[in-house]
Amino acid sequence: MTSASLRRSAIALVGAGALALGPALSASAENGEEGLDEQTQQEIEDLREAMEPYQDVDQAIEDGYVQAEECVETDDGAIGYHYYNPDYINQDVNWEQPPVLVYLPDPDGEPGDLRLGAVEYIVADEGQDPPELFGQEFESPPEERDTGEQLDEQDTNGEDNGEDNGAGLIEDQFNGDDAPDAYSLYVWLFWDNPDGIFNPYNTDATCEVEYN
Repeated sequence: MTSASLRRSAIALVGAGALALGPALSASAENGEEGLDEQTQQEIEDLREAMEPYQDVDQAIEDGYVQAEECVETDDGAIGYHYYNPDYINQDVNWEQPPVLVYLPDPDGEPGDLRLGAVEYIVADEGQDPPELFGQEFESPPEERDTGEQLDEQDTNGEDNGEDNGAGLIEDQFNGDDAPDAYSLYVWLFWDNPDGIFNPYNTDATCEVEYN
């Protein structure tokens, strides 16, 4: 399989899945971990520390993450912009290498600024039992994630660079137009989610930020 085909396969799987950190925000996010046992809380804290460099979206891009779709928001809440890493798709679940980083417009920044809110682990459903991580069983991802508005032959700034970066609308990749079934787990590390740290939707987040 060529590298371009691998990237296309990766975005097909991601598409099937859906859809400067202040102290107060960090504490609020950690409040979503109430009720988790001590070991799981430590695992989440280890993950949060490992993902800290990706507060800077440019670092994520440098490390191979690619924007997969426009910002996702429904009546159930926002999910955000999904940046996927094709090297981490279709591999065994590795807590240190989440295939997807989820960013949202930063309400404390300038227009265009993004803040890391969550990570997503996603694997193809090939009939196996759902994976588990952090004491949570993976579930089917949100249906609202849409591959119909993908970036094709554009770099992450939206400029045509003449190359397929793997974020285009992918068809006929997994024996047909439909992307494969998948299992997914979201973990909201840096943004408080009132419905729980593992809930895909976040009613405290939005894709439409009004800046003064």
